[in-house]
Amino acid sequence: MEKRRKANLQRKHLPMKPLITGILAHVDAGKTTLSEAMLYCTGRLKRLGRVDHRDSFLDTHSLERARGITIFSKQARLTAGDTEITLLDTPGHVDFSPETERTLPVLDCAVLVISGTDGVQAHTLTLWQLLRRYHVPTFLFINKMDLPGCDAAGLMQQIKQRLCDSCVNFSQSPQQTGEEAALCSEGALEEFVQTGQVCQRTLAELVAREQLFPCFFGSALRLSGVEALLSGLDSLTSPPVLSRPILRPGLSDRTGSPGKPPDLSEGHRRLPACTHRRVLPPAGGRSAGGKGQRDPAVFRLPL
Repeated sequence: MEKRRKANLQRKHLPMKPLITGILAHVDAGKTTLSEAMLYCTGRLKRLGRVDHRDSFLDTHSLERARGITIFSKQARLTAGDTEITLLDTPGHVDFSPETERTLPVLDCAVLVISGTDGVQAHTLTLWQLLRRYHVPTFLFINKMDLPGCDAAGLMQQIKQRLCDSCVNFSQSPQQTGEEAALCSEGALEEFVQTGQVCQRTLAELVAREQLFPCFFGSALRLSGVEALLSGLDSLTSPPVLSRPILRPGLSDRTGSPGKPPDLSEGHRRLPACTHRRVLPPAGGRSAGGKGQRDPAVFRLPL
């Protein structure tokens, strides 16, 4: 962890790859705890907060701290390797799903958090379908693996059955990961047969095309597996496409099978290039630097 902090300081003045990343999960999966762990491991926080202690860094509203849930989407910035990540922590409770869906059009990728004790829940499936609908490359973090009864092999099998066969465990050995990733496309399989491995560039391309969904196991509370997830976000993502197609609200494209190229015909639009570099305004609509302005690194998205 200390090495990562020193490396981040050394890269401070170097060009960075921008990446807008959303954290999504069903309620009580440990989504906010994972966000806190990512900020702590990258040196943005000096002390870990906890939801149950009502001192988490991102749950700033009194209602959120009183109820122990995320109600409003928040933004924070961190650095992982050569990647400058803008992290969007979204609500996990089903009642606040519209707040979560509002963030999806601007995401370059997402981390879907699954509780190791609960497995794939109904709301997990809903979030997965939304991510496929908006064509957001997705990483999975299976949390709470430090608790008794968590079986990584059983969870991986459930994820493949209920979500997608292209979900690959990146917490296993590189050889096993390469063998499974090679089955996600003919090009990757040919590369694996010829060289005995699948290079990082090919893996990143598969992730970008939604043909591969990396899975990481760990415990956010214990900071286990968080470094591996951060490394994955750095090495398995491509520079953001400045004109990524997304769906207009109200369209009924709910198929969104992994690997299916987005339809750029009638009913789709392209994101303007500025979308990936804009900073969403804080609640109240005040411009940056205005009187009473909150910290621009963390704020609530406007309703």
